[in-house]
Amino acid sequence: MRKRISLVLIDDNPPAPEGVASRIRAQPGFHVLAASAEIDEALRQVRGARPELVLLNLRKKGIASLALAAALHGAAPESRLILMGLEPRQEDVASYVRAGASAFIMADATFETVLITLYSVAEGNQILPPELAGCLFDQLTGHGPWSRPDRLAGLESKLAVGSRFEVAACPLPSD
Repeated sequence: MRKRISLVLIDDNPPAPEGVASRIRAQPGFHVLAASAEIDEALRQVRGARPELVLLNLRKKGIASLALAAALHGAAPESRLILMGLEPRQEDVASYVRAGASAFIMADATFETVLITLYSVAEGNQILPPELAGCLFDQLTGHGPWSRPDRLAGLESKLAVGSRFEVAACPLPSD
């Protein structure tokens, strides 16, 4: 039997962390170690608890989300970081992966999608929603409007052979 998945939830909307945390706690296999709207407190929790997963839900503008992702990954490199609600600019997807992101959940995702992503990332998978897939492939192949070699340095090691990178579908960009 698999051990429970430890999780720290960070949500920039003060009433939301406990609401989301209670929904996750109600699911089998999860142990929510902390839920916080305060970034500094959340960093302390991640450093101290070293959870298996860190679910970062940022919706407010003005938060330096890329720097925060890197700080969270630096605080507990063994924790897998999942970005939720954040809609990175398409040309920044590779930067978030380099900063430590293991998965993205779009802002309009259902709770079922959130759970599937949590379970899948805990199993070692990396998740990229279809909405972001095209731009990452453009960045990796050097084709398309988001291909900039300077933004790809080091990305290949994040997508190492043997790790799975899942995409539900990959729509072709329209011209």
